[in-house]
Amino acid sequence: GKATTPEDVTKATDEGKKAIDEVHQTELDKAQEKAKSDLTDAANKEKSEIDADTKLSKDEKDKTKAKVDEAKKAAESNIDKAGTTD
Repeated sequence: GKATTPEDVTKATDEGKKAIDEVHQTELDKAQEKAKSDLTDAANKEKSEIDADTKLSKDEKDKTKAKVDEAKKAAESNIDKAGTTD
């Protein structure tokens, strides 16, 4: 329908904004999922490399892997925050 009154224009604008916001939300969710998945892959790869490092003791490996997990959690928390508008 064609907008014929200022109210129609406002309504069309609001509907358009809502549609755009929904698209953005979906894309954002997808982007966040992908980012977390990439993050998990990177952390797992890093932990495999730590395990394969013969120069490190088991204790050193565990400590280093714990740091990887901490960095991963911090990054995930930042990814989650990217989705909030407040």
